[in-house]
Amino acid sequence: VKTGLSNTTTPKVIMNCGMKVKSERRRVFIGDQIDKCRDPAGLYFVLAFQKGYILNWTNQKIVWDYIFSKDCLPIKFKETPVIVTEPLFNFQYNQEGMQQLLFGEYEVHSILTVNPTDLCDYNYRKTNNDPKATIIVDTGYSFTHVVPYLKGEKVMEAIRRLDVGGKLLTNQLKEIISYRQLNVMEETYVMNQAKEDACFVTQNFMED
Repeated sequence: VKTGLSNTTTPKVIMNCGMKVKSERRRVFIGDQIDKCRDPAGLYFVLAFQKGYILNWTNQKIVWDYIFSKDCLPIKFKETPVIVTEPLFNFQYNQEGMQQLLFGEYEVHSILTVNPTDLCDYNYRKTNNDPKATIIVDTGYSFTHVVPYLKGEKVMEAIRRLDVGGKLLTNQLKEIISYRQLNVMEETYVMNQAKEDACFVTQNFMED
């Protein structure tokens, strides 16, 4: 999750999940709280999402409780509009659940929900002399969307979704290391961090 105020250029980035450690199953670590964990090798994810869509609002509320706390965003939400991105083709009951939670639990002033690719297209056109056509490739934890835009409008029938994302890459890295070196199949958090710290997207595929 990237979260922050619209007048700041450095949003706070936290993982959109809770994390538990096998030795302390009752405690849930969110965001910066992970620094207090004494056993990072035993951490595992507590996810609210599956295939990119929220299925467990209890787990998601744990993350939002942290985001909307004084430790993360010390503002008065009753006076502040909130912009929230949602995945493409989001289900109506998910949209309604999110609105009920934001208005009911956090009492936000107002909500704008928008696809992240719409914001990317808007920003690109604004800074690149308004090209007629753009293609946005949005890769998340569980999936990748390829979204073409024509004059700022999504071409809905041309959108493609691939079930390839960060989770698949982490699992691939775990399998490679477990096969070649040592068994890390149960250390998802550590291997996810290793992937983010050491892996990169090549700029020259054939050379690399």
